[in-house]
This record gives sequence, structure tokens and C-alpha cells, in this order.
Amino acid sequence: MAPAIHFDGLPTNRQSGFVDARRYSLADLRHLRIIKFALDRRTRGFQVINIWNSLIESSYGGGQNPSLTLVLLPLLLALILAAQQGDRFPTPKPPVGPTPRTADGKPDFSGVWLQPKAVERGIPEMLPSAASLFKHRLETNLKDMPSAQCLPMGVFLLTPVLNKIVQTERLLVVLQEVTAGFRQVFLDGRDHPKDLEPTWQGHSIGRWRGDTLVVETVGYNDRGWLDGAGHSRTEKLRVIEELRRPDFGHLEIQTTIDDSGAYVKPWTIKWAADLALNEEIQEFLCNENNQDLDHLTGQ
Repeated sequence: MAPAIHFDGLPTNRQSGFVDARRYSLADLRHLRIIKFALDRRTRGFQVINIWNSLIESSYGGGQNPSLTLVLLPLLLALILAAQQGDRFPTPKPPVGPTPRTADGKPDFSGVWLQPKAVERGIPEMLPSAASLFKHRLETNLKDMPSAQCLPMGVFLLTPVLNKIVQTERLLVVLQEVTAGFRQVFLDGRDHPKDLEPTWQGHSIGRWRGDTLVVETVGYNDRGWLDGAGHSRTEKLRVIEELRRPDFGHLEIQTTIDDSGAYVKPWTIKWAADLALNEEIQEFLCNENNQDLDHLTGQ
């Protein structure tokens, strides 16, 4: 078992009050495992009951398990905060039923969704420059990970913990709990701007192909990371996410990553997400009590 990690200042809330995570040993963090929490209402606290699911495999799709110190503390705090607030995790099984549809007959993706899990994964083949940068990030224990500085992480529409999709005829919005972030996908037929300024989240437009919503995102900057494993990205990055809602309680996403500035060829990841019944996204502000930076020495 790994030694206990000691840190102070975990967030509090109405249900469980202050949580002292120093009592718990977060075993096997070197393999980037998500913590599964169970709320113990009798003691008004919660317990870490086991290490569950690879963070990279279920969240960022990096396909690697690098060494880790405290660089993922903001994400761990997000999970702790999520576990504290109300009747959360595990949620009831998704309901059965037909795909909900909008007034114009299109599938309606609206709802609160659990973080997607990878069900099929392609393997990125890095160009020499990207491979060198990836190696450097591993050797320095991911100390420059954007999420450790409360900056956006990854490139996918849906992120860890919970995501709330709000769909209208002309716009789809994703509210992301883990970063208190959002993504907007324009459905009004517009193209990407010709003078697009590179940003952390890029610019997204959606087109319907039958019952599949095809979302194309371009205009990413090269300051962000592709995923939590340390894979890089360039301003040539283009991400295609094909969303399907085969029934009431399930969401399927096929993601194609195409970045000729960092990778030899595109590759695809297939995801599945469940509808989170009786759940609602909660506030999480990374920089409210971010003590990570003092610990990120790269050693």
C-alpha cells in the first residue's frame, strides 16, 4: 500500500461538514486510479472504499499510466466534493425507454450524464517531437499539467464526474462539473470563423447525420494537453465527436482525434455514458483552495 498523502483544506458542505482526507491512504495513485466514494450517512462523513477505474481510460483517453505525485489533486478534490454532496454515486441504473426527441424529431441529448467510459480505444502514434515532449512530461511527473494550475484539461465534450447537456434547436451546451466549465456547440448551420483565435476549448459546430450529431471542434491552442496522460496537441488539432442516444438512459460517443502536428495518423476512441438520475451538477472551483503548485517540483 502506498503511503498516505497529507494535505489540508478539503472543501466542506452542508451534508457532511469538513472532511479530513489525511486519514485515508490513496493506494496505487501511480497508476492513475479514480477513487470510488461511498457516503456514510450515519457518521455524516464518507469513506474511500476502493480504487476504481483508470482515470485516463475513463476520462481523458490517454492510454498510458504514468507516475503521479500530487499533480492530479484538483481532480481528486473534485471527486471528493462530488461524493459529499447529496445522494450521489452509485446512482440508480439508467431507465429503459425510447430515445427522447425534440419538436423537430431530432434526438434530444439533454440531461445529466455520468462521465463516459472508454469501451474501445485506438492507440496514438506520436511524431518524434510529440514523443519527446511526452517523455519529458513523464520524467517530470506531469508537474506542468494544466489542471494542476486550474486550467482546462483535455479536449472532449464530456469530462469526469458529471456533465449537464442542454439542447435547443440552434445550440447545444455542456456544463462540466469538474472544472465549472462549459462547452457550446453551434447547431445553426454556421461554419468555423476564418480568423479563429486559438483557445483552450476550441470552436465547435454540429451537423446532423440521421440520428447522429457530428460535432467538429477546431481552433485549439497548443498550451493545453490532449489528455491527462501527458500527450501533446498542436494548433492543427481537429476533434470529431459523433453522439448517439440509442435509448433513454444511454449515450454513445465516437471520438476521432486528428492532429498532423503531433501524430502520424488519426485514431478513434469509443465511449459510453449513463444518464445520472436524480443528480445535478455541483459547484467546484479549483482555484478556491489550490495548494498544488507548492508541491509540483517535478521530482
